[in-house]
Amino acid sequence: MLKETITYTDFNGNEQTEDVYFNLAKHELADIALDLPDGVIVTDEKTGEVKENHVVDKLGDKGIYKFIKDVVKKAYGVKSADGRRFIKSDELTLEFTQTPMYDAILTKLTSDDSAATKFITSVIPADAAKDIPSLKVKE
Repeated sequence: MLKETITYTDFNGNEQTEDVYFNLAKHELADIALDLPDGVIVTDEKTGEVKENHVVDKLGDKGIYKFIKDVVKKAYGVKSADGRRFIKSDELTLEFTQTPMYDAILTKLTSDDSAATKFITSVIPADAAKDIPSLKVKE
């Protein structure tokens, strides 16, 4: 789970700072992976092991922007008071996307490759992250 503290100016002109939470369950990660175009993962022909992941090269700028938006929206949720649940719904996601916080985080992630990589790797479950090849990011 990732907690992001976002400072923004609300629609009344007031500066606000809020903590927002992001997390992806393994099944959500699988959904995102299934939406990626074919051929983004290069495997060793003999062993079948993943050699490189060319997501950035394969998707291009427009695809990367859509990918980041999808990850942010799918990962956003509200942590229950007792910490047992991470609540997500279409309504919560819609409410979030209508705030300046959403704009602020998208601007940050689409303008800073290292911030985007850190965000994506931080929302992936720790026990699943070890099984995922690191993304190759253009320098």
